[in-house]
Amino acid sequence: MTQCFVSSACILYGFAELFLFNL
Repeated sequence: MTQCFVSSACILYGFAELFLFNL
């Protein structure tokens, strides 16, 4: 995963990656 600058950004990135992988 990419570097996490902020916890919120990390969560958003995680959700985006999960959605992309699920698609």
